[in-house]
Amino acid sequence: MLQAILHRVILIIMNIIMAIRSMFWKRDKSIILFGAWFGMRFADNSRFLYQHLSQNKKKYGLSHVVWVTRSDKVYKDISDLGYEVYMMNSEESIYFHKHAYFHIICNAAESYGELYPDILTAYSWRAIKINLWHGVIPMKGVSMASAAYLRAKNRHKLLYLIKEKLGDITFFRKLIQLPGGWGDCYYLSCTSAGTEMMMNFFGGKRNHYIEVSYPRFTTQTVFTKEERDIIKKIESYEKVILYLPTFRNGDNHFDYYEAWESIEEYLNENNYLWIQKLHSAANNRRKGINNNNIMDLSADFDINSIIQKIDVLITDYSSVTADAMIYNKPIIYYIPDYLDYANGQNGFLANHSEVMCGNKILEKEDLKDLVINICQKPFVVDENYLSVKKKYVGEPQSIDLIWQTISALGGI
Repeated sequence: MLQAILHRVILIIMNIIMAIRSMFWKRDKSIILFGAWFGMRFADNSRFLYQHLSQNKKKYGLSHVVWVTRSDKVYKDISDLGYEVYMMNSEESIYFHKHAYFHIICNAAESYGELYPDILTAYSWRAIKINLWHGVIPMKGVSMASAAYLRAKNRHKLLYLIKEKLGDITFFRKLIQLPGGWGDCYYLSCTSAGTEMMMNFFGGKRNHYIEVSYPRFTTQTVFTKEERDIIKKIESYEKVILYLPTFRNGDNHFDYYEAWESIEEYLNENNYLWIQKLHSAANNRRKGINNNNIMDLSADFDINSIIQKIDVLITDYSSVTADAMIYNKPIIYYIPDYLDYANGQNGFLANHSEVMCGNKILEKEDLKDLVINICQKPFVVDENYLSVKKKYVGEPQSIDLIWQTISALGGI
């Protein structure tokens, strides 16, 4: 507890210093700054909006659409596409952090252990701060809705009551919650139900939740070389099964590599491809799969470049469910560690039975028969699937409309 208080005191001091410094930085409305996923990936909602604006700078009156990254690979990928990108701590990056009118991310505004913010968020004072976020299906708990937070809140009722009451005041949200005033940013939430869910996560004012479609729900037409190569390989298989588990916190014994073992022979016999990718925040990756029908994607790969190409999605508590729903893909929920996860650091935000729009599998032995059954029959979208899609995902909108909505926001 003492360590947490010390961290908060240091954050407040740094915020005051950076807020004063920011008074000398002239924000330019023609400069937009982007980052994503701890600065290590070119992916998600940030990427889709960034590429659209980069390709339409003249249309929108923009002089610089800038991506910042900590990854040499991401830097090269973006450079090869001809867009403007800088390494996170470079002189150019610092300049654009200080002068960009919009700071746009899709995940982290502060450090989490060895993971860093999407951009250098301490420089975000007086910029319009947008967190496009990345999940709209209310399964796993996040931030103030996580099981760990709720348990701590129950142990220290008075302290957390004071903290949440202060969080209702804009000044304190800016000063004490996150670096650079990100405690009072804007979020994308897709629908009104999504807004209610995210307010449970992050609190704040309702008018700071933008109900407009995610940029990644639109068709992406410009891919990296790696993505083009993988798409070409995918198209050579009869069926494609995509397995995307979410990350686990703490001492969880879930084995990411067990899922495909019971189905390996079936994949080989039918020229089916099993694609799997560990969550970007996970760290229990193994290597060494020797099978042409199983593809283990790197942690920084943007799954939205191939989501249209798959035939079946297998996941657990991940909001990738929403991406599958955009294209009406069948979904299997493989949840062998359900009890561990429910009682872990994240827990569940909502009744999973109401938002899991597909079969739920607890044992890997049952996975093979279900995959075979789904692959052999036409998929029929049922009422529950459509209801959850309408409630939380909504219909895709043009990125032009999305940007018009974002660019009309005033200062915070």
